[in-house]
Amino acid sequence: MGSPPRRASTRKSQPTNFYAPTGMVNHESEMSNEEFMETLDEKWDARRQQLIKYKEEVGTFFVSSKEDAKLSRWVDNQRQFYRTGKMSEHRFQLLQEIGFFDEKPQKSPVKQEKENTLEDNWEKYRQELIEYKKNHDTFFVSRQANKKLARWAENQRQCHRRGDMNEERIRLLQEIGFFDDQSQKKSLMKIEEVAKKSVEEMWEDKRQALIAYKGEHGTFFVAPAENKKLARWAENQRQFHRRGEMSKVRHQLLQEIGFFDELGQKRSLKNAAVMKSLDEMWEENRQELIAYKDEHGSFSFKSKSKLGRWVENQKRAHKLGKMSEKRIKLLQEIDFFEDQLGERREEAVRKATDAMWEKNRQELILFKEEHGDFSVQPKSKLGRWIENQRRAFKLYDMPAERAELMQQMGLFPERPEDMVDGRTSPRKKRKSSHSQEDEEEEASPSRTKKRATGSEQLFV
Repeated sequence: MGSPPRRASTRKSQPTNFYAPTGMVNHESEMSNEEFMETLDEKWDARRQQLIKYKEEVGTFFVSSKEDAKLSRWVDNQRQFYRTGKMSEHRFQLLQEIGFFDEKPQKSPVKQEKENTLEDNWEKYRQELIEYKKNHDTFFVSRQANKKLARWAENQRQCHRRGDMNEERIRLLQEIGFFDDQSQKKSLMKIEEVAKKSVEEMWEDKRQALIAYKGEHGTFFVAPAENKKLARWAENQRQFHRRGEMSKVRHQLLQEIGFFDELGQKRSLKNAAVMKSLDEMWEENRQELIAYKDEHGSFSFKSKSKLGRWVENQKRAHKLGKMSEKRIKLLQEIDFFEDQLGERREEAVRKATDAMWEKNRQELILFKEEHGDFSVQPKSKLGRWIENQRRAFKLYDMPAERAELMQQMGLFPERPEDMVDGRTSPRKKRKSSHSQEDEEEEASPSRTKKRATGSEQLFV
């Protein structure tokens, strides 16, 4: 091995120990440059002797960090100094004498095990290839006979042509005459031709079976329940036709029997059977819902149950307009869409609201009897309630019965006369004010004349 790329430069400045405690003498600073370099060389040589001892015990210069972390780090530094050209010629010679640079890095056990597995698999395929050669007298493996072995053999040929195959594998394949079998390519073509002929015969058998099915059932859409293999074959022919992957000969043979004339049908027998089964399941759930209502008297139940999820789906489908008229009619017959439970809830809420309002009114009456007026603290609970009542009365948003009760207490003034269904309409008030202005304009001829004059000026 040659000398390192370049020699490391010696330090010119004297090293300083910045971590020495205050008041202590730094002995390294008192050393001369030569003495300091001698100390470093002694430490380096001690590490080298330690490395030699490790080599004798373990048999390698690649020190494991788990066994000796400091020595492992020192060894890595020496290799790095050598690669970057920062190692002195003297140290390079000392390490070269013990064969430090001659040892290649060892592979990890995991990597070594993986390589051994690959080699075992490669040898396994080689033995299979030898066996195939004995039976068929060729190394050109037919894909129909053994697809994996055929792909492996073709990969070996490609690696050999590209020069990516190592010498050991080339030698092993040359021993069995693998690369001398190029003349056997014709026999392989003959084998493939025979296999192709058998495939065409099988395809024709399927076509004849399809013709017989058409004569019996009147359709080329084969039901999987009757003949699963023929149904899959027919579906494959349709896919090949759509993708343009069918040969002209096969296309013509299928066109002669009218196979492609049924592609315009919206639903095959398979889809029809699926829809029929879905309708049956839907009707079973409806009957179960009827039985539930007869037992409990309503459609209220836990939504997490199977029937509960089905009911929620029906409500959602009806709301989004995705339910057929037939199903809507069947659910209307059992009063499914009448929300009786919702009406009962609204009635209960209304009664609770009225009871709370009456309770607050009684508290207000007691407050007036005690204090003589309605001067309630605005931020109190009763004060906020009074403010809400005043706002509702002002915005004509209070029922007439409540307004009358509050007027009897003297909290609100009397209602206006233009009340409709117990509430005053602001729109009616605005309309009455506009009608009053129109009457005034009609009563004033001068104003009408001015308005007419203005409109005439717009059209001049």
